Amino acid sequence: MKITAVRDNSPAAKGGLLGGDIIIKFGKFNIKNVYDYTYALQEYKPGDEVEVIVQRGSEKVVKKVKLERRN
Repeated sequence: MKITAVRDNSPAAKGGLLGGDIIIKFGKFNIKNVYDYTYALQEYKPGDEVEVIVQRGSEKVVKKVKLERRN
């Protein structure tokens, strides 16, 4: 699932994710589309730190994202 943009001060920004990154794994879940991502996100709660693997250009990058309650 491609990230189109990252809001300033969001959990994604704080975790080092960038617009253009493609999420391929979120925690223990492989991500192939927005439905996979939505399902995976429901398995975690605010305060959880989740390992996220993204494809950034030709390399795979591993980041940790601390989830927050959405306002």
